[in-house]
Amino acid sequence: MLHTPHTVTNLKKNQMTEDSKALVKSLLRFPPEVLSIIYSQVPSHFLKRCLSIPQVRPFALPVVYDTISVYNTELWAETSLLGIYDFKRARSVCMGCGELLSIIRNDNLLPCTRIKFYDFGDLIKIHEEFPGILHKCKIDLKFHEDATFIDKFKKLKQLPYRYDRVFDFCFGFANEQEYGPNQDFYEKVNEVVFLWDTPSIFEEPPFRNLKSIGGFSINLSDLKLLPRTLQKANFTLIQYFIDDEDSEIEVDDGKLEDMPNELVELQLTYTESISETLDLQFLQKLETLEVEFSGSFKLPKSLKKLTLEGNTFVDFCQLFSQCSNLTVLHLPRSVPSDSKAFDLPHNLQTLQINLKILAKVSKIQNKVTMENKRQKTGYDSVKFPPRLEKLSISEEYGMLPTNFNIFQQNDDNLIKLKGLWISGESVIKHLRVLPRSLESLTIVSATWSKFHELRYFNNLTLLNISSIILDRFVYKMPKTLETLFISYLDTGVFRLKAANLKYLRITHSKFKSFDKSSFSIPESLVELELNRIEFLDPCDEDEFEFPKNLEVLNSKWVRGFAITYILPSSLTVLDYFNIEPVKIVCNENSNLRELRFIIHPRLLDYAPVYKEDDDGSTYDPTPSTSMMRCHAFFEDWNLNRFSKLRKLSVELMLESEFPLNNFSLDNLPTTLTNFHLNCGSLKSMTGTFERFPDLQQLVLLSSPRNVRCFEHGDTNSYNLFNFGPKLERVRVSPYLFKKEYEFAEFEEYLNTLPNFQEFTKSRYY
Repeated sequence: MLHTPHTVTNLKKNQMTEDSKALVKSLLRFPPEVLSIIYSQVPSHFLKRCLSIPQVRPFALPVVYDTISVYNTELWAETSLLGIYDFKRARSVCMGCGELLSIIRNDNLLPCTRIKFYDFGDLIKIHEEFPGILHKCKIDLKFHEDATFIDKFKKLKQLPYRYDRVFDFCFGFANEQEYGPNQDFYEKVNEVVFLWDTPSIFEEPPFRNLKSIGGFSINLSDLKLLPRTLQKANFTLIQYFIDDEDSEIEVDDGKLEDMPNELVELQLTYTESISETLDLQFLQKLETLEVEFSGSFKLPKSLKKLTLEGNTFVDFCQLFSQCSNLTVLHLPRSVPSDSKAFDLPHNLQTLQINLKILAKVSKIQNKVTMENKRQKTGYDSVKFPPRLEKLSISEEYGMLPTNFNIFQQNDDNLIKLKGLWISGESVIKHLRVLPRSLESLTIVSATWSKFHELRYFNNLTLLNISSIILDRFVYKMPKTLETLFISYLDTGVFRLKAANLKYLRITHSKFKSFDKSSFSIPESLVELELNRIEFLDPCDEDEFEFPKNLEVLNSKWVRGFAITYILPSSLTVLDYFNIEPVKIVCNENSNLRELRFIIHPRLLDYAPVYKEDDDGSTYDPTPSTSMMRCHAFFEDWNLNRFSKLRKLSVELMLESEFPLNNFSLDNLPTTLTNFHLNCGSLKSMTGTFERFPDLQQLVLLSSPRNVRCFEHGDTNSYNLFNFGPKLERVRVSPYLFKKEYEFAEFEEYLNTLPNFQEFTKSRYY
């Protein structure tokens, strides 16, 4: 049997069994070029389970990790050492340089198609160990000027790579006397984003041949300074400049024709109405235009993508007659009430339009019918372009109900429509009028509750409902549905039937209770996010068992829920954020690898008590119930049963009046590679970091009172701060030690470790 990409894609409807693993292995007889295409069609959550198959791993990694951000110390601390989990399935992950290097060493390949370096020194490290491995990857760089910038940049210029985007934060970087010749480097850059407004910089040699720039303001007279080689630009066009005395001086000696005529993509913003007509017909190669302008337009025939921002007084009939090849069109929010009717471009594939503008489409005409000898007035439905694949329709706030039909059943012009985004009451009244070809559907601000027809959409894979729904949400979803986002439910009862649902996110909602009769989620779930949810009625049970195939659980500000989470052995990531901790129950075969606990307990249950004495009133706080539970939980907790845990982050916001008595490292598994502790007030920390031989990165934003100095050999701090050989980065609180020289001695000790790279003292903790 020949297994096609369609056959492999159908695996997403089944659980990961031995048979499906065998099917994946059977594909290996195809050439590598064909395998790359086949595996790119398989959902990433499925391929994650195939990473343990050596033959499949090289093809699965680029699908699982589409984009990797290699963080520096600043970003690394902000993300609490955990990989950035993107529930929107962008397949983007954040990791340290050492973590990425370990993957490359094990697999001898780069597991992504795009890589973003926040410190390009990490790019140099990867190249020095694996020369040329980044050649097939798109590379983004950020430039932050620091003491080591010049030395690192000299090495960077010698590397053989091309760079997709460079974010230049170094003002005056074109100073070649300080940085050396830069022109050869910038010839290897596709796009440069500047965060400063100095148009004269483009006269410098490094920037004369740039192909893409963005992020700056420029006036008409300086347009001639832009590189003639530009193909893509994003800037704000201003009518004045600021002199040395902060006065605005108007400039009118320039013209739009001074722009580079090789532009293919242009994003343009006007701060003032420089002219009544925006004439860009001289840009004969322009294909994409995004502009905010309130006048009329003269545009080239080559234009394929057009986005109009803000209010506009454009004549759409005239505009579309100029741009007959448009495939993507985003129209502004409103138009004058006296604007003429118009036809939509015939070749459109993507359309974003407001309901008020849609009413101007000329195909909507009154018709008069006679029925039962009574005269009735009706309206035709909209005549959409036949190639339309993506459509977005929004209703203007305060708009009266429309008196025409946007959709009609079995509309031949919408047989190719795959994505639909609708907002407002008047867009549709029933789901049955929508085309069955839809693969993605978003419904915003619709208070009607007629979702039972969803089960007939047999191609639907993604559904997003963001509407205030007061009725019971008890529906059967189509078998093809994989992703469901729901917001603003106030239903009381939530029971969902979706046989193959993999991703579920519920936010800003209220339910009656979390017992199975009131709250039921599919067993097929792989990733679940509960954010700002409240369960109103108490439940007889105090525990909740999550689906058996769940791999990622994100629970934030869930009130009235279970105090015990029964987790499946398949769970790999748990992100928990609340006012009280939760008890975790799992079996001995737990695969949990990333755990983050963020607890913000209430300081007080009641108003503080002030007692009068001879010296006046004194503050006598009484700890809240949640505060006391936090103390009891963290002083007794033990994570040693999680034998595969790699990344642990604990943030416990305690006030100085109620410090945590002790945090013991002996209660943590020895497998940790990343550890982040931020405890607002901590009396003592016991144990030693030498317990974790694989520890690579440490963030300690707490100041245990038993650690107040660092001296080699004879203090508690020295016993605590014994580290294994793999430690690379450390970030600590500025209050960890009393004396400044003790931080210097601590850093000196860290530098004796064989793989240590960076020590940072936080500014804020």
